[in-house]
Parts: sequence; structure tokens; C-alpha cells
Amino acid sequence: MTCTPARRWILGRQHVAPGTFIAGVGADNHDKQEIEPELLAASVVVADILDQCATIGDLHHALDRGLMRREDVRAELADVIAGRKPGRQTADEDHRVRQVPVRRSRMSRRQRWFMSAQ
Repeated sequence: MTCTPARRWILGRQHVAPGTFIAGVGADNHDKQEIEPELLAASVVVADILDQCATIGDLHHALDRGLMRREDVRAELADVIAGRKPGRQTADEDHRVRQVPVRRSRMSRRQRWFMSAQ
């Protein structure tokens, strides 16, 4: 898990073994960045909210550099949890989840939704 105020990536391809799961939660605005764009582009990406992740944080840096397209994101996190889209498919698949910090009231709605989907 990364949760820093970094403005330049701190986690690169050389730091990650195949199959590593990374939850990047610190890059929560346009200027912040924790994950090397090339690492993100070489990985399976699951975004919390794709529209938001495409405009702030690590994903937006990879998109701006032309290393990824929005279509390269496998799914949104809610779709994986609800079983509508696949998460990790093989043990050695690099898998990244980009979660955007959410307000407490919004988290409560999500928790209720996840509970009702079970």
C-alpha cells in the first residue's frame, strides 16, 4: 500500500515482483504521484472511480503521457466486488488498485451497497 504526499513516483518497476498487489491511495490530487507510469501501464489496473482516477493521481499521469488509455483499465472496484468484471485472473498477474479517498458519508453509502449486493 502506498499512502504518501509524493509528487513524483516512488514505486517503480524495479521495486515490484510479478504478482504483487499494490493499493495506491495517496495520490489524491492532480499533482501527486506514487506509482511509476510505466509500472501502471504494464499492470492490470482496477480503479475506484474511473472518471475521478483519470483526472487525478497515478492513472492520470499514465494517461497524460500516452502510456495508457481509459479502456486499458480493467474495471472499477465496485464491478469487481459485485462479480460483474474479473479481478486477478492468474497468480503472477501484476494487479494495481487505485482507490480515491472518499468522504465518510459516501463510504457509508458504499458499505450499504456492498452489504446489499451480497
